[in-house]
Amino acid sequence: MDKIKIEILSILADDNRTDHKTIAAMVGSDEETVDRLIEEMEKDRIIMKYTAIIDWEKVHAESTVSARIDVQVQPQREVGYDDIARRICRFPEVKALMLVSGKFDFIVMVEAPTMMDVSNFVSGKLATIDGVRSTWTTFVLKKYKENEVIYGEKDSDHRQVVTL
Repeated sequence: MDKIKIEILSILADDNRTDHKTIAAMVGSDEETVDRLIEEMEKDRIIMKYTAIIDWEKVHAESTVSARIDVQVQPQREVGYDDIARRICRFPEVKALMLVSGKFDFIVMVEAPTMMDVSNFVSGKLATIDGVRSTWTTFVLKKYKENEVIYGEKDSDHRQVVTL
C-alpha cells in the first residue's frame, strides 16, 4: 500500500473529523488527491466505518450492559472457524468478534439492555450453535480506556502541527 494512503489512514484513525484540506497539507499532497484516495479506500472497504467514542455515563442515557464472552469451539472440517464466526457475527448483540490463541478460540464482545439479556443471549443463541463447546462470560463494570481514549480525562489536541 502507498505510503500516502497509510498516512491518511493514520490521520483518520486518530480523528476522523479532520478535513481533507488539512489532511492534504499533513501528507504533502493536494485536496483532490486526498479526496480520491479516501473515496477509493471507502469503496475497497479499507475504510469501513467512521465512528465516535461516547462517554454514555456523562449523557445519563439508558445504559447497556457490556460483556466479554470467551468461546471454545470445535472447528468444522473444511471450513475451520470461519463458519462458526459467520453465525456468531449475525447476532445484533455482537459488537466485536475475534479469533484468538489460548484456552479459548473466540472473544465475543456483546451489548444488551440487561444482564439477563446477555445471559439469555449466551444460553439461547450462542451456546446452541453447532460446534460451540463452552463459554465464559465476564461483565464489563466500568470503562477506563477505549480505542486510545481515556475516559474522564480532559481532551488535548494530539494533531501534528503543520505550517504552510
